[in-house]
Amino acid sequence: VNGFPAWLKRNASADALTELGIAEVSSFDYRAFVRAGKGSPESRELWIQYKNETIRDYHIHLRDGLRKRLPHFSAYTANNSSFQQYDVRYEPFDYFMSELMFTSCDPVRLFQRHEVILQAGKALICHPPKANSAEPMEYMKPLTRAVIGHAYAMGGWLAAPYDLFIGTGIPRYFGKPEDYADLYGFIRANAEYLDGFERAAYAGAWLGDQTAGNVLLIEGGSGGVYAFARTRPDQPEAPIVIHLVDWGEELEFVEGRFRDQAGFNSVSYKRGGKAPFKLEVRMANCYGDRSFAARLLTPPLYNKQTHWQAERTGDYSALRESRPIEFQAQGEYAAFRIPKLQPYALLVLEPDEDR
Repeated sequence: VNGFPAWLKRNASADALTELGIAEVSSFDYRAFVRAGKGSPESRELWIQYKNETIRDYHIHLRDGLRKRLPHFSAYTANNSSFQQYDVRYEPFDYFMSELMFTSCDPVRLFQRHEVILQAGKALICHPPKANSAEPMEYMKPLTRAVIGHAYAMGGWLAAPYDLFIGTGIPRYFGKPEDYADLYGFIRANAEYLDGFERAAYAGAWLGDQTAGNVLLIEGGSGGVYAFARTRPDQPEAPIVIHLVDWGEELEFVEGRFRDQAGFNSVSYKRGGKAPFKLEVRMANCYGDRSFAARLLTPPLYNKQTHWQAERTGDYSALRESRPIEFQAQGEYAAFRIPKLQPYALLVLEPDEDR
């Protein structure tokens, strides 16, 4: 409160302050002003702006002090809650953690939260979904596996589901390697197709294909398939990597059931089976008139010995399976028949010099 008058002097004109009923800014007491019933939406907005900038400056001071005193100190991070938001208060942070709940863990909401942080030029790590005591824990594994794929498909991360608080009255969660290691090993094996790649197009139920210009089209399957095409910007020869995630669910909007602070509507689900589907990719958006070849990369079943060997040697190639996949030209699209996913795969397109 004590710093507010000086901030007003720097950021508001004398005429604006007079209109707000602030005659002498140097001795202005905002607390007394509000208690006297003189506050207005305009004065409150100035107060919020001041408060947010003060919080930002405090964190800059704290972050820079830590880096000065502790040379090994690197990332300065924030738990940005389940209701993802971004404003001036968050500018000092390098990346953010977003907590997920069973009731709000869906592909559309994950995408929308990630967009908030992406537009700010920051990075997002998701927390595995948490439950309350009334929700069945059998959803934990399929939901977490879907979120792992979806998080990396969007360009984010998911904290490893191990030793986690997941809800009041529920024991801490210790995920088993046989439940998740196949996906994490697959991601590590495909670092060459993740590092430095940025989103180029996407498609999936309720994301709106028009946002990607109909570069990607999905037909059939479970109704819960999402595709994110990523490549290296300004590198026309770079692989095009299409992340495919099957949530295995039929999606339905339930208007008004829940709306978070960013104004995003909730999605509820009817559990459905994963199934093969057709993916169509507009060829002109790939390599122009040039031919290209495709491979489908999938995670093999978890094998403890294979994973330990990869960790010891640093060679993770055995933690992915790769096979050529054919496609048919259908008008301006290349049509791929994608087998059932469990639940994540990468479709890699590269120029074909032999054609």
